[in-house]
Amino acid sequence: MKAIIFDCDGVLVDSEAIYQEAEVRFLTELGLRIDPKAYAKKFMGLSPDVYYRTLFETYTPELSGGFPEDFEKKLSSYCKQQIEENLRAVPGALPYITSLTVPFAVASSTNLEFLHKKLRMTSMHTHFDPHIYSGEQVARGKPFPDLFLFAANRLGVAPANCVVFEDSVNGVTAGLAAGMRVVGFCGGGHCDASHADVLLQAGAHAIAYSYDDPILWRLPVQRPFGALRHSTKGRIGCCSCEASVLTIRRDQEQITDVPPKRCQLSC
Repeated sequence: MKAIIFDCDGVLVDSEAIYQEAEVRFLTELGLRIDPKAYAKKFMGLSPDVYYRTLFETYTPELSGGFPEDFEKKLSSYCKQQIEENLRAVPGALPYITSLTVPFAVASSTNLEFLHKKLRMTSMHTHFDPHIYSGEQVARGKPFPDLFLFAANRLGVAPANCVVFEDSVNGVTAGLAAGMRVVGFCGGGHCDASHADVLLQAGAHAIAYSYDDPILWRLPVQRPFGALRHSTKGRIGCCSCEASVLTIRRDQEQITDVPPKRCQLSC
């Protein structure tokens, strides 16, 4: 792999839980019944304009009077306030990106101005600048591949040589459509025990449960880090560059190599 392209929300900054709590709350107050898992699968990772268009198309038939005229304005304002008051970096994101020795970029559905602000708030802006890209800069946002292809072009790296870190079905779909390898990232505060399965079903080539996950430190893209650190969640992950499966035994706090097995990451 010659470059990494990161999603932002839920991958670099721990914002998805903030957004989802606010969105589900506002929709529930209208009398809608929301299944959080189905909701996240459909709406997470969309650009703001596509999000609201899809939201209105999906739920307007269930509301006798439709959505209030100021719904979008109020929800957007509330989310922005919550982000500005509560945003934090995803644990381990900053140390990981500062360890990288290959080009990297962020490609997010967030509008460009707010994307820059989020990265500044979490001390990551200087590390990504100038490779900070928004869905506003392309004709079609996620789940279409345009944004990832745009980022790869700016990095000067062929799409097939890029790996994408994504936490949403729409983002995984976009990365695959761009012809890139996709790591499904499950280290954000919004990810429950079933999130990995959702991303694998969407086509992710591998899963990382945190930035301490051995699969990320086995990628040939960063400086030596010393001994591998164990994940905070028991799992089985694999990385074809080592041609082995890593079994994370949380109870014993150790990492054990078990018989070789290839994954699809092709690092």
